Amino acid sequence: MTVPRLLIIEAPSSAVSDPATADDVLAALRAITDTAASFDGVVVGLPEIAVDAAAAIDPAVAAGLLSAGGPRSFVVSADTGRHAPFNLARRVQTLARITGGRIGLHVRSTGIDPLTRASGTVPATADPIEAFAEYLAVLSRLWRSFPDDALVGDRDSGILADPSQLAPADFTGRVYAVAGALNVPLDPALRPVVIVDRADAVALARRDVESEAAPFDAVLTDVDDELADEFGVAVLKRLVWSPASATATDAAQLIGAVDADGVVLRIDAPLAQVAGALEDLLAATGREPADDDDAPLRALREVAVR
Repeated sequence: MTVPRLLIIEAPSSAVSDPATADDVLAALRAITDTAASFDGVVVGLPEIAVDAAAAIDPAVAAGLLSAGGPRSFVVSADTGRHAPFNLARRVQTLARITGGRIGLHVRSTGIDPLTRASGTVPATADPIEAFAEYLAVLSRLWRSFPDDALVGDRDSGILADPSQLAPADFTGRVYAVAGALNVPLDPALRPVVIVDRADAVALARRDVESEAAPFDAVLTDVDDELADEFGVAVLKRLVWSPASATATDAAQLIGAVDADGVVLRIDAPLAQVAGALEDLLAATGREPADDDDAPLRALREVAVR
């Protein structure tokens, strides 16, 4: 059985009503993360709960808390309708720095965030696809705005960074405008991997958006087609496994039959039971133990044509 190199386990999204519930959710996520980190090529996906749903732990915050256990890889989800691009870029770049580049960002086009709308500069006729392309462009420029080499950190002179090496975003679009640089340095080789949904990739392709304006590394799809070949990016296939109706061996065979660069698997079970089901699944797939250098998300950039 052939097993795709990359397996992203999408943790169930869970509402949080009080501190005790938050502790329970984090404990369950930590168990999932620890199990995933024990095997080669396994990443934990942290979804964002619906905007109109109850309160939840922000995926980027959860990833930061969970990364303290050692080398951990995460894909955090974010909706454009909830997060201003500068704020999201800063949070995700911080995660990339503290995890050594083991971070992916699944960006979903869901409209324009409240902070950007409050600026009063958004045109009434803003095109959603053009806005999404601009959003991705802002992220890309910001993640390159403070290269690690620009960090000086000289306490005696009081110099934090060499401004001549900074590359401010200097982006002005119809919807988004960002002038400056982030305040978090990062080696460009460790930048976050960007994943978009198939529907968004199709929309960008139909509008013939230039790749510089909408950079991404992978397409997440639940159908089989040649779309990713047109973009020159990696393909991630979405699957769902219910342990109540299929064994771990069945799920391993389903994963092994996928012809893609990776699989995003949602385990349809209560959050507290996902870690145990995941352990059974990974044993059934015959995956090798992980080592400290395991950073499977970076392989997606090797597929992408830039």
